[in-house]
Amino acid sequence: MSTVIWIMITIILTVFNSKGFSDELERVSENVSAAVDMQEKTDPASDSAEMDHAAPAGGIFGYADYTGYLDACTAWDGYGQFVGKDYDGDGKSDSVYREYIAADEQCTYRIEFGNGDLIQTREFGMGMPAVRTCDLNGDSVKEIMIQAYYGFSTDPNAYGEAALFEKKDGSYQPLMLPEELGSDLYRPGITVVCRNPGKEFPEWASMPQDIDQEVSAPHIHLSVKELTGEMVVDEVVLLNSDLMMDFGDIETAQEHRSVSYEAVVVNDGKKDRIEFHFEALNKWSSDEIVVTAAYEKGALQVVDSQYVKGSDLTGFTAAGTDHDITPTEAAVEPMIELFTFEEAARRGNVEEYGYETGGMLPGMGSGMWYSVMVDGVEYIYGKLDEDMSHKGYELYSWAVWDESHRLANGLQVGMTRAEVLGICPNMRAIGFDPEGYPAWNGTAYPDHWTDAFDGILIANIEDGIDNPPLYLALMMKDDKVLAITKYDPTAG
Repeated sequence: MSTVIWIMITIILTVFNSKGFSDELERVSENVSAAVDMQEKTDPASDSAEMDHAAPAGGIFGYADYTGYLDACTAWDGYGQFVGKDYDGDGKSDSVYREYIAADEQCTYRIEFGNGDLIQTREFGMGMPAVRTCDLNGDSVKEIMIQAYYGFSTDPNAYGEAALFEKKDGSYQPLMLPEELGSDLYRPGITVVCRNPGKEFPEWASMPQDIDQEVSAPHIHLSVKELTGEMVVDEVVLLNSDLMMDFGDIETAQEHRSVSYEAVVVNDGKKDRIEFHFEALNKWSSDEIVVTAAYEKGALQVVDSQYVKGSDLTGFTAAGTDHDITPTEAAVEPMIELFTFEEAARRGNVEEYGYETGGMLPGMGSGMWYSVMVDGVEYIYGKLDEDMSHKGYELYSWAVWDESHRLANGLQVGMTRAEVLGICPNMRAIGFDPEGYPAWNGTAYPDHWTDAFDGILIANIEDGIDNPPLYLALMMKDDKVLAITKYDPTAG
């Protein structure tokens, strides 16, 4: 188990090679090392599956070994989400108390309401905590949901915890999950069944010209054991090379248990519902299964289910819902003027990227990249070598490099990471690895453009409409914002 954690630390330190990021992760590694040594000495037979997604400590993990009120856990970057909260809406401040149980690498949470009410949980794992509220039964009394996310895990969508509480007879009581999602109150789960369809040719695939040369596209049939009738999930899933390793040699049927990594509050126009999100296959696929539950006849009931392909996902899933920012908050002030290349070239200095430093243009086109700096804003253009459509110089992206512009919520170049998180406490730190979810997408930037930065703080710009996803990216150097840009994580 210790080998796995040290591999994770090595990878992270390689990506974030700045003093600011590396110092934080050195602290993480020291704390993890101590925790690993203690665990191996005191409990050598501990369950490695449970420990694989235990959180290290320090910085974004500063809550890990903390006992106390979370709004006072200033060593943790996410403490701000617990400051000055009124979860039940009675006008009085409510606090969340966390108790760390070192011997078990677990913790409990206690919500102390300003009116004297209490919610006491049983043991949670070491995920990042969050508290949500909703009104599932339409009685104007808020239900409380405590969640734990595992975005730091090597398989972040494989783990998650969510505890729901409703107020009955003057006190908060656990709200039972729909029976289809199992009996573990804190870990709603489903059984995913994968079947090998044999040599059948899927109906959705085009038939080969020569039927004698027919070769089945590698795929499986996927279903959920607990969901039947109108709620049934039955999907044909095409296998890529990564998925072939796990599912390509299924002889009859293979089952695996999937735990909800996130529970999302949605509204149907009348009352709130809960969407439980599940990893459909494994970490190599971004496909997910979404099961919706509503409060009906005095209990939570499954009312909808769907299989969502990764290509259909918009914005963050997983723990990313914590990192949303609205378009209004993310608006640049003053507004960025989108110049043509000719207009920008008249106003600023043009820098040309060679083929070796710029790389391919979006769409894998061969051409040249150009950068023009105008009044603190960098405009990035490209021009194809073979411009069959006569597009000329095309503007692909922009970046703010000085304090002449700022976001509507106050974020601007030059801020420290602590100042950024004070305004937007749930922004996520990532590197430049294109793998994973969410990830950096450098399609609209020259290859070596990111060499100037140590890492990124990102947030999903969530407009509540089914538009293509857009991320806000604060480009970090020495723990300060060096530039600000926005990018499409799905662009190719």
